[in-house]
Order: sequence, then structure tokens, then C-alpha cells
Amino acid sequence: MAVWDIDQGGADAVALEIRDAGGDAIACTVDVSRSAAIHNATAETLASFGSIDILVHKASIHDD
Repeated sequence: MAVWDIDQGGADAVALEIRDAGGDAIACTVDVSRSAAIHNATAETLASFGSIDILVHKASIHDD
């Protein structure tokens, strides 16, 4: 599983939990407001797993 989050620490923690439970996971830092970040995380995911079989997308952009 590729865990994408704008917060690297949060992504790392979730990926570690998945690996500790026996799964395979990587953590990627992604700011969804930046297309280059999305491209890089996609490339990292594909390099690690070969394909994206299921995609769950939940992201938001806040204008604080």
C-alpha cells in the first residue's frame, strides 16, 4: 500500500503500522495542490509496486 499524506510523519506512522501487521507499505509526502508532487508520488508508487490496482482518494485543499 502506498500511503500518501502532506504530513510525512503521519504517512510514516501509518505505513509502519501496515508493515507491523504483515503488509507491504511505503510512505510518500504529497501536497495535492502541486501536480509535480502527485507525479513524483505516483512514480514512487509504481516503482515500488508495479501498478496501482485500487485507488482510494480523500484529499482537500483548505484556504485558511
